[in-house]
Amino acid sequence: MVTIKDIAKEANVSYSAVSIVLGERSKPGSIGKETRERIKDIAARMGYSRNAVATNMRSGKTKVIAFISNDISWEYTSKVLEGVAAAIDRNQFFLKLIAFQNDEHLKISIERLLEQRPSGLILRGISAAHSESLSNIAKSHDIPIAYVDSYPEKPGTVNVFSDDKAGMASMVEYLYSLGHRQIAHISNVLSPGYSVRRYQGFCQGLKRHGIVIDNSLFFEGVLQTHPEEFNAFIQKIVSGELQATAITASTDFHALTAMTMIQALGKKVPNDISITGYADMSFCQSSFPTLTTVRQSFEKMGIAVADELIKAIRGEKFESNIQVPSELVIRDSSGKPRGKS
Repeated sequence: MVTIKDIAKEANVSYSAVSIVLGERSKPGSIGKETRERIKDIAARMGYSRNAVATNMRSGKTKVIAFISNDISWEYTSKVLEGVAAAIDRNQFFLKLIAFQNDEHLKISIERLLEQRPSGLILRGISAAHSESLSNIAKSHDIPIAYVDSYPEKPGTVNVFSDDKAGMASMVEYLYSLGHRQIAHISNVLSPGYSVRRYQGFCQGLKRHGIVIDNSLFFEGVLQTHPEEFNAFIQKIVSGELQATAITASTDFHALTAMTMIQALGKKVPNDISITGYADMSFCQSSFPTLTTVRQSFEKMGIAVADELIKAIRGEKFESNIQVPSELVIRDSSGKPRGKS
């Protein structure tokens, strides 16, 4: 690797002269134009490449921003990451990805990250405990921190999330316009985050039209670990024990699972029951029938969280809480309830 010392020897000038010219660490007038051009020509001919990260580390700062997540394989996280990467590259920062599997892995990764003196942290899809731990670490090292779709809303941090409440309310509004009055809702556990906001939006949509909230038409649970409870709820709707002509789901995955089960039990979607999801994952366009959902702008969320974090890093004024608008996407899984023309 070609170093500044190599170029200084070839140009027959001092190390500091080369460092000033190539590192742009001083006003160019301190070195003659002819000498500056000769140094640059020699550097180009010898294939010199300035190590910006090392230079920044020596000054006590880097332009490294870490994106930390334990659900990087999920489609929505990868889309957020695309937006983050685009904004970071545009602002000439460097992206460090930390995709951890467990507590020990995260601990080791953070120790290594701190050695690189990162400028900022972006957290996505992590537990409340991990969020609190990383927040304390960032605070102790004076590192700005940002959350995307995580909803901690801590003062002095950047928080970017989808307008989940408005998005779900708009879905209920749409189903009401089709003639649905008995609408069920299936959700993940109502821990702080998107599931709570979407449930609030669901309730808001019902109240707007004077529909009394029926708790028997609400399912809350972790589908992956307790599928039998979810199955029992769907079976009650299919059998008619629970009267519902439409089901809103807090995720596309919940909606797809419900739709598959309903059709396996002999009912038709949307002829017998309408189903809607939330997020607009790629499979929504290839499911049968195709899934009506609320589209989240994941890439825009990624761009917004990176842009605001970089403002914080630079000491500029930044937006602490940003809600990114969502969009209703109507496909074939929703329709008028049976008997409505």
